[in-house]
Amino acid sequence: MDLKKLEVFINAVDLGSLTKVAEVMGYTQSGITHMISGLEKELGFSLLVRSRNGVVPTAEGTRVIPIIRAMLIHSDKLEKEASMIRQKKNTSIRLCAYTSMLMHWLPFIVRKFHEKYPDVAIEMTSCTLEETYEKVENGEVDLSFASRQNYQGFEFIHLRDDPLVAVLPETEENKKLSCFPLKEFDEKDFIMPYYGFEKDIVHLFESDNVQPKIEPAYVDDPTVIFMVEHGMGISMLSELIMRGNKNNVVALPLFPAAHRELVICMKSVKNAPPIVKEFVACAKETIDEIYSKS
Repeated sequence: MDLKKLEVFINAVDLGSLTKVAEVMGYTQSGITHMISGLEKELGFSLLVRSRNGVVPTAEGTRVIPIIRAMLIHSDKLEKEASMIRQKKNTSIRLCAYTSMLMHWLPFIVRKFHEKYPDVAIEMTSCTLEETYEKVENGEVDLSFASRQNYQGFEFIHLRDDPLVAVLPETEENKKLSCFPLKEFDEKDFIMPYYGFEKDIVHLFESDNVQPKIEPAYVDDPTVIFMVEHGMGISMLSELIMRGNKNNVVALPLFPAAHRELVICMKSVKNAPPIVKEFVACAKETIDEIYSKS
């Protein structure tokens, strides 16, 4: 049922004149008459008695006035509540990301974004690869910063190709190397990073038929670096993860070169709230600035 017709009827009862209703609501008098007639047709009985002095409700109209008033009150409450929900959603952005991206990218992105939108809250969570995709899929976050995977049902915004590097103990021999051939991982003790990173590494080894002796260490990236430093094996991480590292290890580019693609992952870019689109644009711009200075 058209709420506007109900509003016209209640105004007619309160004002006692269809002419005054037309003036107050910005309609023509014929438009008001048409809406009242339509409502009467829907309900199956007359609502108003018309005379030279104006209009008054019929007996049937009088019976439904309290119900219609209640409907309009609840409709107004619903719209206000919906507006509050929309406003809250549009003034906060929920995201998750790898720890390395949270450390090296997000502080600069958020600071730049807050220069333009200081009242928008940014809710950030550190997640593994699987978690970043699960949270986007479930609607727990608006977007995630992750490496691109062959998962269906997502849209990706390219941010940067993050070179993969070999992580070796800091020996005099290793410090002289300019790169590390992928085939040199074959038969070596290898500390496999987990939390999703192993997907990129395993694919790379399989494509070149390299078979290292993989050590089952379910640990985070800093622990992988610490284990390499103490001679427990060698590993592979990315340039971003190794940025600012102060451990006694050597990070060498691979030969042939390899990388993981870092992206923003979303369910739908087109249907995202405008403020989220603004954040995505700010993220791309800020990351470009970070690497143009390095």
